[in-house]
Amino acid sequence: MFPGKFCRPLVAGYLATIPTVAFALSVTSRFEPDEIARDGRAQLIVEVVAPGRARIVDLPDIEGLSLQRLGSAYRARPDGSMTSTLSYLATPQKTGTHTFAAATVLTGEGSAPIPSAHLTVHSPTAAALKSGHLPPAVQRLRLRLEGLPGQIYVGQAVPIEIALTAPKELRIRAKGGAPQKIGENFRLGHSLDLPSEQVVELAPLSSGEGRWRTLLIATGSGELAVAFAAGLEVAEEGAVLEPGSTARNWEALFRTESRIPVALSSNRYAVSAVPLPTVGRPENFHGAIGKFSLQEPLVRWSTGGESAADVQVTVEGQGNFGTLTVPQLSCESGGRVLRQTRKMFRPADPLGFRGSVDFLYYLSDCRADGAPTFSFPYFDPERGRYECLTIPLWNTPTAKNGEEKD
Repeated sequence: MFPGKFCRPLVAGYLATIPTVAFALSVTSRFEPDEIARDGRAQLIVEVVAPGRARIVDLPDIEGLSLQRLGSAYRARPDGSMTSTLSYLATPQKTGTHTFAAATVLTGEGSAPIPSAHLTVHSPTAAALKSGHLPPAVQRLRLRLEGLPGQIYVGQAVPIEIALTAPKELRIRAKGGAPQKIGENFRLGHSLDLPSEQVVELAPLSSGEGRWRTLLIATGSGELAVAFAAGLEVAEEGAVLEPGSTARNWEALFRTESRIPVALSSNRYAVSAVPLPTVGRPENFHGAIGKFSLQEPLVRWSTGGESAADVQVTVEGQGNFGTLTVPQLSCESGGRVLRQTRKMFRPADPLGFRGSVDFLYYLSDCRADGAPTFSFPYFDPERGRYECLTIPLWNTPTAKNGEEKD
């Protein structure tokens, strides 16, 4: 109907009316609560709305206030952008007003400055006069460590538990996952073979006492200290109706709750970390610390008529399985190692503190009058001394081809 020369301007005009999607970058920061006592804790919360996930490049140094990362949460928005919520534990060392400023957040489109936030820290006496905003039940919350000895060895995996008792009048939920470790002198141990959790939940907060379990490993010697922190949301229920109301029987239907963000940390627990002794240390010691035992070796002889065998030795027990390496065989009595390796660690608990691992050896030139010896030295932290497990790979190397010996 229309000539072609009229179509092109119409199409171009139509395309020009198609809107382009644009995301409005938004960055906010705040302390919750923004007033605490010197021995209290607060959370720094940075919220970013951007095309993708956001992260903070470097935290600024704040005199008298330390920041420890608690966790991050991400939520997709209907317009295709994403809300990133970054949480940090704020621990004050002195009173006064502390300012979080001069920080930058990285987003999908580059970087952006973070608005400043202020935290007022009162002395205990002044804070007591201003503590009406926290219910007494919330002030009684305590995070504690259990099972941590006063002395441990460097590299030793020590199972500990973290507990938080929840008063009946409170409803508590964790914000940011399991409690986080504070301090650089320890690491949380787990198996290197498996993507094991570093902190395992034993009991949820809804049970009345939240409880978590982890393995703690000292990375250096000296008088050290460790603590854990948790971000929480706490709600205290309160009846809307007066106790003398005629609708008292219906008051359960008219209850409200307001959630209070709480940054909770345990006391600093002192630990003396000592290095492993050098006296009595075997030459072939490779860092195994714990209590271990050996199963009888499994031997499969080659069917090709040669003096060759596949041997499997299983070590089981409890300790730092994540760092065990393949022990060297002593072949003075016969045999030559062509290949050695280990199978994947089999944990007997979620943290990998207990379990077993198989060491495999492929041997040739096996002699009938002797067998290589498997030795596994380790340090027993309970006895404070080195032990060594030793066993010959076979007792009767004259077994028939293809026959297994155990």
